[in-house]
Amino acid sequence: MHSNHPREFDEEINSDLDRLKSAGALFFNQTVLLRSVNDTVEVLRELFLSLVNHRILPYYLHQLDRVEGAAHFEVFKEEGLELMQELAKILPSYALP
Repeated sequence: MHSNHPREFDEEINSDLDRLKSAGALFFNQTVLLRSVNDTVEVLRELFLSLVNHRILPYYLHQLDRVEGAAHFEVFKEEGLELMQELAKILPSYALP
């Protein structure tokens, strides 16, 4: 699965995911770190806890691939590492990608 922000989950999506999980599907999530979308401890904490609460394991937090037209979304590697260090202080290990 691929989710970048906690607001991506609404009642309909959660219901569909619950049906798939009831059928035995396992979910792992990949998130891309995006400037002004999810580049704060607060947003990432909310996203990762929401995922875990819906039995979805946060699996990867990717740095943005450098592609033409997306530079405004780039979060520098050092910032990403700092975010992960801060998240490690407040989240249980199973909620960290």
